Amino acid sequence: QFGNWAGQLGDGRAISLAIRGAAERDEAGRPRRLLGTCLDVTEICTAERALTDSEAKFRSLSEAAFEGLLMLSGSRVIDANEKFCEMFGWDLSEISGRDISDFVMPESMAELGACLQSLDCGVLESRGRDRSGGSFPVEINASRYSQAGEERCVVAFRDLTLRQTLERVTLQLGRFIQNASGPIFCVNAVGQVVEWNEAIARLTGVSRGTMLGKRMIDTCVASSERRAVQRILNRVRDGDSVSNFEFSLVGADGRRVRVLMNASAGADHRTTAPTVWCVGQDITELSEYRSVLEQKVVERTQDLITALDKEKEISDLRSRFVSMASHEFRTPLATIQATSDLLILYADELGRDQANEYLRSILAEVRHMTDLLDDILIFGKGEAGKLIFRPGPIDLHSLTEELIAKYERMAGNADRFCYECQLHETPILDEKLVRLILSNLISNALKYYPSESPIEITICGRES
Repeated sequence: QFGNWAGQLGDGRAISLAIRGAAERDEAGRPRRLLGTCLDVTEICTAERALTDSEAKFRSLSEAAFEGLLMLSGSRVIDANEKFCEMFGWDLSEISGRDISDFVMPESMAELGACLQSLDCGVLESRGRDRSGGSFPVEINASRYSQAGEERCVVAFRDLTLRQTLERVTLQLGRFIQNASGPIFCVNAVGQVVEWNEAIARLTGVSRGTMLGKRMIDTCVASSERRAVQRILNRVRDGDSVSNFEFSLVGADGRRVRVLMNASAGADHRTTAPTVWCVGQDITELSEYRSVLEQKVVERTQDLITALDKEKEISDLRSRFVSMASHEFRTPLATIQATSDLLILYADELGRDQANEYLRSILAEVRHMTDLLDDILIFGKGEAGKLIFRPGPIDLHSLTEELIAKYERMAGNADRFCYECQLHETPILDEKLVRLILSNLISNALKYYPSESPIEITICGRES
């Protein structure tokens, strides 16, 4: 009979015993006494429990690992974790006893075999093979250990598919950033440049190698705008996205370049530290066009204001002119009507001379009205921009004397005008317009000068 017994010594220590016993019998086969031996197996039991705990811990660690783990004896698989089965598409029950070559592409097997045979297995990038025969990139790390005098090896497989995809995307993104036509830069949390593409290097004349690690604001932003740009970067670092903000970059030669930027928060793909990415375009030429356009708008606005003021002035002048013309027409019409009534009522009683005098009065008023109509027509043509200037040589002296004589007869005072002509050459003028101008001047002088004051008319010339 065999049995195990666990107990406690008098000093409190635990003890484990392995007991073997047998009965001693007499001639009749009856048990006479019991003979037994016992062996202290405390250390053996402690070692077995430690081994069991170790195996449990190893299994827990292997199942929690991100890598696929294989336990090899030589090149044969004796165990694997769930991650390995998931990675390679096998069931755990199918893996035990298979050769390591079933899980690695043939072209990679020689290098892996040499790695497993060496004392320092190290890390190896290889090609794994899944159950369907497809390959994928893996990173292999192996370590050796001994168990019961047998050399064993634990091989860890890490799937590199995602990492290599990210590396390719990162490389492509880096090329895109560098070859982009618009300026792109990136700064870290303290404002140091971590990315500076070719477009912004061309704009500023500062290379990528020169800018990396430098504070962009202190190096390439106009001093008058540094605080505003810093506020924008702070907002983006706090989580805001900022669109269409303008500022001036200062190049290595001092030339200013106006840029329009959009900014958003990001992270450095190497360190995951927070960053601010800015993408934009050069709007220097557009800004200049905008300035020119704004100036033109100001000028056109001023022209419109001037035109409106002029239009208002013309409207006021038209109103005054219509009022004055109405008054001027009313006077000769009243004279014509009164004279006509006298001729009709007293035609038989009036002598020939008196009748002729009345008729001459009517004729003079008709001529006056004709002059007023000419004034109105001239004013209308001038306002419409249709007044035609027909210059030619005129005898201004004779024309002035003719008009003075006309208005002397109308005023009935031949001594009021004092006339002097200082011209030495024949002027080139439009006779019709000059006649109208002189007529208006003389007529206004007669109307508005005090009746006892003489009217002085002087004609002189100057080169034009």
